[in-house]
Amino acid sequence: MAAVVLNYRLAEATRRCVETLAAPVAQVYVVDNSAHAESTRVLAASLAHPFPGTAPVRVLEAPVNLGFACGIQFGIERALAERAWDGFFIINNDAVVHPALLERMVRTWEGHRGPILVAPARDDRGQPLRLWYHRILGIVLKRSWRGTVPYLCGACLLVPAALVHPFLFDPDFFIYGEDIELGWRLGRTRIPLVTVEPRAGEFQHDANRSTGNGSLFYEYHINRAHLLLARKLSRPGLDRLGLVAGRALMLPARALVRSLRGGGLMPWIGLVRALRGDSPPPPGETEAHG
Repeated sequence: MAAVVLNYRLAEATRRCVETLAAPVAQVYVVDNSAHAESTRVLAASLAHPFPGTAPVRVLEAPVNLGFACGIQFGIERALAERAWDGFFIINNDAVVHPALLERMVRTWEGHRGPILVAPARDDRGQPLRLWYHRILGIVLKRSWRGTVPYLCGACLLVPAALVHPFLFDPDFFIYGEDIELGWRLGRTRIPLVTVEPRAGEFQHDANRSTGNGSLFYEYHINRAHLLLARKLSRPGLDRLGLVAGRALMLPARALVRSLRGGGLMPWIGLVRALRGDSPPPPGETEAHG
């Protein structure tokens, strides 16, 4: 099994993530999405020395910032060009997993006859990683409700190789929403979404460190993701019309609430730019795609 980790100008976080990846991971592929010569040099230097007891690491330099979905696929395809891996461990570079949890995830996968998607049940703060997205309202819930789509958070996933062709995450998504679309797609083919309960300290995820929450980059892409999901999770006709109508109500309400909470005009600017289909704003230095 190979691990794929995305880095965007956060070499220190990536190193902390990578130095915990041991057996059953046989090789770690770090996709550098930085598109920045100095950041690439710092990353290569930080990963130049092997970590005792952990899997060997290779850095794959992306030609441009590919975003999350395409960056992960870039790493998977480069890995498969080297050998026929039976599965992939996808983990955010702002997350750390204990080898014991990963071993239990692998045993869960191997105990099923067909392909499944596996994730930890929750992170170290108790936040569930199995969630439900409401198709019409465009909100994320912690339990199933009428009209919801179950999905596993893309921060930590064990993926059999059978699920990565022609792609794992839909390449139309740059960042945000791709794990929801994956859950919808796998649900339509009856592929189970399975979670494994972590013990204390076995999965740590600093989810707010790398998203640039509140920036124009964040506001644009989160709105764009909701608009994409209205199309991806619907059927042409009245079903799609219902999802579009839901977004017409939800997205302005979301922008209003976020602006009143101190976001200023940024939530509205991000919404307008996403609706117009403007070119995406560049990420800031702290906004990682890992």
